[in-house]
Amino acid sequence: MFLLALAAIQMSSGFLVASFGQVSNTIAAFYQVSYAQVDWLTLTISIGSMVLCGPISWFSATGKLGFRFLILTAAFSSAVGFACLACAAASRLLFSLLVVGQVFNSIAAGVLMLSPSVFAVIWFPENQVGTAIGVNIMSLYVGNVFGFTAPAAVLVPPPSANSSAFLSDSKTPKWIDEDQTRLAGLFLPFFFVALLCTIFLWCYVTDHPPTPPTKAQELKQLRKKEGGVASLRSYLKLVKTLLKNRTYMFSCFVFGILFQVSIVEFTMLSQILREDFRKGEYYHDADVIGGYIMTTFSVAGAIGSVVGGKLIDCYKRYNIVSIVSSLLAFFSSVGLVFGFILKSLPLYVICSGLFGLVIQAGLVAIFEMATQETYPIDETFSTIWLTGIQTTLSIIYGELGRILFDACGGLSVLIFQSANLLVSVLLSCLMTSKNKRLKVEEVECEEESALIK
Repeated sequence: MFLLALAAIQMSSGFLVASFGQVSNTIAAFYQVSYAQVDWLTLTISIGSMVLCGPISWFSATGKLGFRFLILTAAFSSAVGFACLACAAASRLLFSLLVVGQVFNSIAAGVLMLSPSVFAVIWFPENQVGTAIGVNIMSLYVGNVFGFTAPAAVLVPPPSANSSAFLSDSKTPKWIDEDQTRLAGLFLPFFFVALLCTIFLWCYVTDHPPTPPTKAQELKQLRKKEGGVASLRSYLKLVKTLLKNRTYMFSCFVFGILFQVSIVEFTMLSQILREDFRKGEYYHDADVIGGYIMTTFSVAGAIGSVVGGKLIDCYKRYNIVSIVSSLLAFFSSVGLVFGFILKSLPLYVICSGLFGLVIQAGLVAIFEMATQETYPIDETFSTIWLTGIQTTLSIIYGELGRILFDACGGLSVLIFQSANLLVSVLLSCLMTSKNKRLKVEEVECEEESALIK
């Protein structure tokens, strides 16, 4: 039940990442803002992780911040954020309230990025950690599916809405007046989901399970109690240890590339398609087609999350899975480039599905590898730095993607994405996994076998 509650909040976060890019015409016309400002409704989700990286890691190291507080903060922030988004639909003057809602949701998203690996490692035995991570990440992509389909289906502007003239109209277009209540209705269900999850987690969530699921977790808890509260010197020593760990740092950047480089498609795929098919039969349906393509990406990602989790649980070969995942993601991104050049819609769909499927195994592997490699450092501490680094890449990719699109067109954006995925392949080849938690478990099993004999 705890895992399902986390998955429900994660799904809500996934919905927000995907929704605004698909209805950018409606948002830009209603609030009288530019497309670049609409992009920031998606990019703002990453700000929470960047800002909270230092404070959360400090409180985690000093033992003043438990998992219960973090998850309750995420659930409550998500409920407040969705309430702001729903209220912002009341007037075209409330774009700032829309941004405020996204700021609250960014706090939730920053904490939720910690939850897959931290919750799985603390609450599950080693042979189930990958699956628990996979289920948590899968829910994010289920939310993406809703974000790519529901807004585009509910808010359908006429073909003339693509004209830039809507951005300077003094009156609200009639088609937006009719969709205004629907805009609020998109966010209200997720508000109630977040509110119910907040109540449930308040009643039942705890920092740790009553009994540690593994010997590694038991030893870590004992060591933490013996060590006492961390000082500033020990905190800086922990940070230095992470920064000097080559595999951990490479894993942060590979995770960021795999997870965040697709932000350029999340925010502007429909505009890339409109440029590609500007004189073709698909031009006026670019928003809907973009939603279908990214839905394919998200459905494949949801499947890949569970498959990747099972794969990791069985074999624990994190570096190999990361290399293969990055390599296949690179080839799929090259396919998207050819899809643009050849104006082939089927190639777009196939390559987006392959991209979503293969990167998930890599994400699950890196999530678990980061905590294996840094054990016995607290999982929250190591994961928050991974989150901060990879979400910083989100802002960079989003801004560079918009600059490249405005200067050179959609093809340059897709080539930029492919180049970054090639970098992820090279970095994955430089990573090694020491599986430190697993070694503790193996020693424990050997001791038990010797005792039985």
